[in-house]
Order: sequence, then C-alpha cells, then structure tokens
Amino acid sequence: AKNHEKQETLSGITKVMTAAIALEKLELDANATATISAVGNDVVPRDTINISLVEGETVDIKSLLHATLLAGANDAANVLAEAASGSIENFVKQMNEKATALGCKNTHYDNPHGLDSDTHYSTAEDIAIIAKAALKYDEFKTIVSTARYTLPATNQNKERTLTNTNFMLNKV
Repeated sequence: AKNHEKQETLSGITKVMTAAIALEKLELDANATATISAVGNDVVPRDTINISLVEGETVDIKSLLHATLLAGANDAANVLAEAASGSIENFVKQMNEKATALGCKNTHYDNPHGLDSDTHYSTAEDIAIIAKAALKYDEFKTIVSTARYTLPATNQNKERTLTNTNFMLNKV
C-alpha cells in the first residue's frame, strides 16, 4: 500500500460521499424532486463542470444523482446537499461525521462538489472505505455503470443527455 495514508486533494471523488449521503437521506421514488435555490446554484463557479441548473428549476433526485456521478456536475452536487440536509453547511458537517463513522482517519470535507480547498482532503485508504460504503447502494452501482443518461425536460430546461466520464464505459 504505497502512500495509502498520504493526504491529497479530493476533487471529483468527493461526489462519491455526496451521493452516498443523498442516497441514505432522500426518497428515490418517481415523485422525489428538488427545486434549485439561489445558494445551491450560485456557489459553484459557472466555469466548472455543471449542467446549467437555474434558480427555480425543479429536477428529480435520480437525475441529480446521475448528473453528479456521471457528468461530475458541481451544481447538481450542491442541490443534492441542500435537498438532503437543508443547507450545504449542514450537509458538509454530515459528510465529515459519516467519514469518521466509517473509520476514515485522514479525510475532511469543505463542500459537496470537490472544488479544491486547503482543508478538503483524503487518502487512498479512506477513499477505498468511502467507495465500499457507497457500493452498498444498488442505485449507486446502477448509476456509475450507466454510459448515458437523459435528464427529462424540466420547468426551466429542455431534455439533456449526460455521458459518463468513465472512458471505459464509452468505448466505441
């Protein structure tokens, strides 16, 4: 296990914990939705990966999970955080509590999307623990193994098709 305890920035792997907590806390029935707030939409810079959510848009939770895990959409991760915990701050607190409960010793989250921060980090060992926990959810396994997903049209946007960023799922 070379460098398994070396702290590194988390980047997009943060979204594994975001999805795991969202799956734990949110209903995934066909009617489960979230409405995009100004906070959930605006705290992520628009020049980062996003699906162009707009304030007031209502999106189903399954689509937000797909956008977060397949496309790495930072705006979708924020909306999931707000839907699951009422605020991004509360969600981040829950992320850190969950990491500790899972036995992670060198992980700290500052946000649900993974944009860099000096105090947003983990180790290979802890990431393996978090991934193992996320893989307990059938919906997580289904989403991360999906090559393409079409988000249904919403009250603010047309239908959008997402392609999984895992090139191994998208070989021609």
